[in-house]
Amino acid sequence: MLPRHDTSETWKSRFSDYYCKLFISYIAAASIYGLCAVIYGVYLFTAYWNFKPHYAYILAVGIVGILTQLLGLLSTKPLISCAVVILYAFLMVPLVILQILVGARVLSIQGNIPVGSLMMAFGMLEVAFLPAAISIRKRFVP
Repeated sequence: MLPRHDTSETWKSRFSDYYCKLFISYIAAASIYGLCAVIYGVYLFTAYWNFKPHYAYILAVGIVGILTQLLGLLSTKPLISCAVVILYAFLMVPLVILQILVGARVLSIQGNIPVGSLMMAFGMLEVAFLPAAISIRKRFVP
């Protein structure tokens, strides 16, 4: 007779490994996104030296993105993890929606293709990350 292997434990470990990799890749991608948004926002401010709302949106989205990633990495307590989810729900979603709308306005009215398309792309990228972030953090919060 062949020895029976306990497949439930290996399935659980594989499932856990998958979520760990997904979580790490999400943190990396969102942190890179946040850094790019901050760098791009600072570049716009310094290149043109005038205040425009969509420059502020880019900066705000990048800064909030980086802060939430840091909180997510440092969260050992459920309260901090809940704060991260609340930050995402109440700060990131409106900022990202505004970013997509302002990007579309910049693209259509002002005809500034690089700024408008980058804003829309960054906004849609963050929208794609939001559900993954919340579900992964729920999985890791005890």
